[in-house]
Amino acid sequence: MPKHGRLSGKRNLPKILIVDDRIEDANAKRLIFDGLAMTRPLTPGDVKETDLKWAEVVLVDFKLTEWETDAARSIGERPADGVALAAVFRSHSPWKVPIAFALHSGQLDQLSGGLTAARHLNSIARVNNLEWVFSKNDAENLLPMRDQVVSLAHAVRRLPEEWPTERPTQIRSVVDRLLNLKASKWKVQAWQHIDESHPPIHELSPPTYGITFIRWLLTSILPYPTFLWDYRYLAARLRVSPSSLCDALKNDRGFVKKLAPFRYAGILNEFLGDRWWRPGIENLLWEQTSARSFDGDALKKFIKRLSRRLDPVMLVEPVVAFDEKLRAIDDLVELSEAVELQPEDWPSYAGKPWMLRSLADSTPRLRSLVAPSSQL
Repeated sequence: MPKHGRLSGKRNLPKILIVDDRIEDANAKRLIFDGLAMTRPLTPGDVKETDLKWAEVVLVDFKLTEWETDAARSIGERPADGVALAAVFRSHSPWKVPIAFALHSGQLDQLSGGLTAARHLNSIARVNNLEWVFSKNDAENLLPMRDQVVSLAHAVRRLPEEWPTERPTQIRSVVDRLLNLKASKWKVQAWQHIDESHPPIHELSPPTYGITFIRWLLTSILPYPTFLWDYRYLAARLRVSPSSLCDALKNDRGFVKKLAPFRYAGILNEFLGDRWWRPGIENLLWEQTSARSFDGDALKKFIKRLSRRLDPVMLVEPVVAFDEKLRAIDDLVELSEAVELQPEDWPSYAGKPWMLRSLADSTPRLRSLVAPSSQL
């Protein structure tokens, strides 16, 4: 795949521009990337276009209270916070160089509209025209910020120099490489799912627009049960407990090898944790159960062969459920005891979100999220 000419340099490490109103804080952040990335810690007033051209990820602090700007300047020349500053940087970023912009803040509640930050990091990023937002509260980050920023930088450098917008076959070839989608019995089904998820691939031309493809993955695909499943949704489909699935993935090499062809290995594959191709898993179950992949007994027999560490759940139709903060929980629930939710940020092409009926009925706020079909 053609790559941008930014791979030269010390050990080909990714490049991260760290912008903070306190240079001491910017220098402190650079330490967490030691050995993993090259960094430039700068205050907002010191950033030049050459710094933007150099960077693959620009990490901006939200609060800029200690950045001294000329009060005589108009308000249009004085960004009030990191979101506004990132927008200014993006407008000045070199046209031929894709750059991901991310925010780092300890006050994401000011941007979340009252939503739980840990559950809605992707939505906060999307509505603020950012690729991602990172919390200074480690408990709100799904994985260590260091690893996610580095993963994002590696994704940016894998973008092609040009998108062949006039050649559909070549467009798919580019996406195949980015998603590491190889030839398989289920590739056609995988592309059907991808197309249904509205990938921004046909309107992409300038190299910088490739960032919209990364943003699509980050904010509209990886956080939801789409054509990629996390371990909870995989467990629900196999009708096993998520905890036993994690145990098998950690301790059963044979099991890991069997699932390897279906594990997502494309760009950002480490950003939110492991994912598996839904069409691949469905094809595996269809073949191994002799086309009885939704038959409970046939599925149990296959699960026993798959790994002895997997514990079947005593549920007729297990589904992934959410807690009161709209975070997925590890205990699967029975579909008949759940109601469908209709969160504002949930995409139509993703699998349905569920919550125990008893929990959904507990507060007016949660009741307001119940889909009309579950209120009958």
